[in-house]
Amino acid sequence: NIQASPDYLINDNNNDDNNNNNTNNNNNNGSTVMFGSGLQRWGFTLRHFARLYSAKFGISEKRLMERLWGDHFYEPAAKKWTNNNIGQNGTVLKRGFVQYVLQPLYKLFNVIMANERDKISTILTSLNIILTPEEHD
Repeated sequence: NIQASPDYLINDNNNDDNNNNNTNNNNNNGSTVMFGSGLQRWGFTLRHFARLYSAKFGISEKRLMERLWGDHFYEPAAKKWTNNNIGQNGTVLKRGFVQYVLQPLYKLFNVIMANERDKISTILTSLNIILTPEEHD
């Protein structure tokens, strides 16, 4: 789930076996990347999305975290990840982060702002976000 508590995110990130509480490591696999809004009380790490998508792609959470950060692109036609932003058929591919993290979040924000309640529930379910009844209002 996407968590509302910044403290949870920090603790979750610090407990990562790959992080070893070393904030100066230079691994670019996204394991130390966190996003959030204090005002709106939401936040997530790349690990949250890697957990969500790992079964879909049939790859480990750790490997998917690497794919969601940096110059990694998913080519739907070939059903594979690549480091090239041009697909086999010449189409421009989106970075994994844009395609599988940002675009779903933008879509969710847009339907919330338009108050499209039926679409909100569908997107929340697809992102495995569970809200309390109070949060739905």
